[in-house]
Amino acid sequence: MRLTGVLISLVPTFIVHVSGYAVRSGKVLRSDLDQGSNEGLVTNIINGVQTDSDEFGFAAQIFLKSGNSYRFVCTGSLITENYILTAGHCAITNNVEISPDSYRIVLGSRSLGNPNSGTDYYNVVKVNPGNYATNSAHDIALLKLEKSVPNSVATPIKVYSFRVYNKLPVTVAGWGVTTAGSATPSNILLKTVVDISSSSNCTNYNRDWTTNYGPLICQESYTGNDSCQGDSGGPLVTVLDGEQVLVGMTSNGSNKDPSASNECGDNSIAFYTRIGYFLKFISDETGVSIGNLSKRLNL
Repeated sequence: MRLTGVLISLVPTFIVHVSGYAVRSGKVLRSDLDQGSNEGLVTNIINGVQTDSDEFGFAAQIFLKSGNSYRFVCTGSLITENYILTAGHCAITNNVEISPDSYRIVLGSRSLGNPNSGTDYYNVVKVNPGNYATNSAHDIALLKLEKSVPNSVATPIKVYSFRVYNKLPVTVAGWGVTTAGSATPSNILLKTVVDISSSSNCTNYNRDWTTNYGPLICQESYTGNDSCQGDSGGPLVTVLDGEQVLVGMTSNGSNKDPSASNECGDNSIAFYTRIGYFLKFISDETGVSIGNLSKRLNL
């Protein structure tokens, strides 16, 4: 999912691949925030299908203040009862951390909410973007909510802390745009199956990627399935012991053909933040042990 064509008055707009990519060295951020450009982004799932009613119950809609209202900019995941995990570029722009009171978070619904007119929402009281301002490969941030989320609304997802390999079956989800170049996010949470890659293209298109064991996971689109603007921070999941677990989240991407008009979908390459790499950062901020954050195997 990538963000496109949305301007945020409070903060600059990002360009995102699956919920928030900013343009850096040919990469496009897949969020609706502006990273120093004049183009706002809203990422979406390309070739996606609707999720089941409770399939992504941990997914969070992230809205930012724009003038006198709030606009959807990124996707996130409930990682503990009072913390949202999202992309670093959804929390910091032009090296300036976004103020906590600029956010409204909607949870517990597949349908895109509207915190401007009646949708229940959570306020944010703290933003921790880690060291994203100085290391764009560490595209991760934690948003602390003003109060805990009851299980009746949403349940935190566990982290996949094991090896990421090319054949690992993964699905990405988000409310980002469904057509490359569009500026309108999806009204319903969408998902699509994507392919993990470790080809030479991964290094060629992102100097920060070395292997899928580091902070980034590489994905190449051979079928057109992809994330896009608005999907930034959105979950990349697999199933372990019958339970969805969080492998990564949408960060950025681009088309392998620099002359192509589409940044998402056909012939694109995308990168996801590998959550297992950042378990200590998450544990230190949330106060939850790595063991309790991670999915344990039933042996």
